[in-house]
Amino acid sequence: VNSKRVGCVRASGRRTGQLAAELLGKLTPPSGRVILMSGNHKLKLLRDNAMGFCDYITEQHPGLAILDISNACGNFSLEDTLVQELENHPDIVGIYCNSASNCIAMCHALKRTDKWKHIAAISSDIFAELEPYLMDGTVDASIWQAPELQSKEGVWMLYEYLSGQHLQQEVRYVQLGIVMKNNFHDYL
Repeated sequence: VNSKRVGCVRASGRRTGQLAAELLGKLTPPSGRVILMSGNHKLKLLRDNAMGFCDYITEQHPGLAILDISNACGNFSLEDTLVQELENHPDIVGIYCNSASNCIAMCHALKRTDKWKHIAAISSDIFAELEPYLMDGTVDASIWQAPELQSKEGVWMLYEYLSGQHLQQEVRYVQLGIVMKNNFHDYL
C-alpha cells in the first residue's frame, strides 16, 4: 500500500488456486485426500492461491480432505516431508504444488514412493526441468501464469508511467492456462 511501486502485473493468486482445484477435482475420485503444497505462507500471492484452492475444494468437492504442507517442514526437507505424508496416508488421490520452486521436490517424492502412477499431480508454471515429469505422467498438468506476459505488461506499465500517462490499473492480471504434455512446448 505505501510502497513506491508504479504498479504490479501478476496472475491472480485466488483464481490460480481455484483453477488448480477445479482441474484436480476432475482428475480425482470424489473422495479421498488431496495434498496442497502451499509454499511460503509469508507471500500473499501463495496465501491467496492456497485460499482459492481450499475454498473451491471445500465447496465443490466436499468428499476431498485437504492436507496442507507448507515450506515450514522443521528438520526435514520438503521432499522428505512429502514422502512421509505419501507413505502415511494411503487415501491420497491428488496433489497440487502452488509454487514453481517446489515442483521438482513434489516430482521426486512421487517417484521415490512410486505413487506417481496413482496420484493426480498438478504443478505451477512451466520450466525446462519439468518436461520429463510431464512427459512420463508424473505431473498431469501445470498451471501457466504467463511470465512473459507479466514482463511485457510490466514494461508497458513503466512506459505509461514515464511518459506521463494515467495508469488505468495499479494491478494488472494476466491470463492463466493449463499446460499438459501435448502443449508443453507451446508455453516453454
